[in-house]
Amino acid sequence: MKLINRLKTAMKTQEIRNRVLASALAAVIGIGSMSTAYASAKSDALYKKDQAQSELDAKKNEITDIENKREDLQSEINKLDADLVGIMTSMGILDGEIADKQEELDLATVNLEAAEKDERRQYANMKARIRYMYENGDASLLEVVLGARNFADFLNRIEYASQVYGHDRDLLDAYQETCRQIADYKVQIEGDVAELKEMRGAYEEQEREYEGMIAQKKENMADFDAQLASAKQLAAQYQDVISQQNEIIKREDEKEREEKERKRLEEERRRKEEEKAKADEQKRNSGNSGNGGSDSAGGNGTQGGKGSNGAGSGGGNKNPSYKTNVSGSDVVNYACKFIGNPYVLGGTSLTDGCDCSGFVMSVFANFGISLPHSSYALAGCGSEVSYANAKPGDLICYAGHVAIYIGGGQIVNASSSAPYPVGGIKTNSATYRQILTVRRVL
Repeated sequence: MKLINRLKTAMKTQEIRNRVLASALAAVIGIGSMSTAYASAKSDALYKKDQAQSELDAKKNEITDIENKREDLQSEINKLDADLVGIMTSMGILDGEIADKQEELDLATVNLEAAEKDERRQYANMKARIRYMYENGDASLLEVVLGARNFADFLNRIEYASQVYGHDRDLLDAYQETCRQIADYKVQIEGDVAELKEMRGAYEEQEREYEGMIAQKKENMADFDAQLASAKQLAAQYQDVISQQNEIIKREDEKEREEKERKRLEEERRRKEEEKAKADEQKRNSGNSGNGGSDSAGGNGTQGGKGSNGAGSGGGNKNPSYKTNVSGSDVVNYACKFIGNPYVLGGTSLTDGCDCSGFVMSVFANFGISLPHSSYALAGCGSEVSYANAKPGDLICYAGHVAIYIGGGQIVNASSSAPYPVGGIKTNSATYRQILTVRRVL
């Protein structure tokens, strides 16, 4: 009987153990499946995040590159704008000088017409006197001479007639000289006006070129802006993907923590069930052993088992020094050899033709001094000199023009395309126009 009870108890205990193991195995299998699912979703999110981060980093580099190119392009546009402002300023100065020269030309024209009118009037008066004295025959002159009271009066009358002729001759010569001087001055002013207008035409061409370059670069800037906007839009999308994947990873991490906690509680429950099963088995074993002596002992043992289970739960005067051994007088003497040669816009040949900056560049190149082929750039070369301290060989810079200072207030320069002496390589006054700066490059 005791053996049968023991077998029944052992079978019941084994059944309990099997149920606990089956439950634990099912929990482990379920946890493994869920962990695999969590790991798969998280891995997928991490992969997508890494891809998006890689694309975002590439876009950030692309954005930085576009912004750097855009900044460089803006610097180029700003420089072109500044150069264009300089050109327009020079054109404004030229317009003022052209207006002044035109006023001088108009005044010279009026003066020349008045002088020629006076010349014609004096010539007409002289012819009238001569006609009166000679067209009436020798009798008129004879009357003047024979009418003398004495020999002294005779000589005086002859001398007076000579003086009349001489006076007329002197007046006529004076008027003719005045007309010649005014005509020469008019030719000079016409040459100056032609030179200034030709310079303005060159500036207008430069203005068109600069405006074209600025327009082209602004088109490039618009392309950069479009590229930058597109890159930033894609970068924002990649950032959204990263944020979304981070949210997925966060949720999966939370699920993983919850599953680990559930697994821990399940493991704790299973452990307690196993402990309870062992405790129950021990109680039954202990109770079966007590039945051999007294039933009350078994009953006390059962009460003790229940107690055990209950306990277990729970700046001004500038005169810089020279930096070369080249003589300014030598430069001037060499430059003056080419006086009379033609002016050619954009040219650099001292014999076949050159413009103002080409003339200066080629003259100084003969002495081993390299200068730019631009009147605008030459105005920034060397050191600034006060005009009062200008020496032979210094550069005299005007708006859109440059010349070599000879000394004594004179310059030698390639002036305009008009024939010499109005244009071409010639000398003229250094102050015939407003001087912008004097530069010493020797």
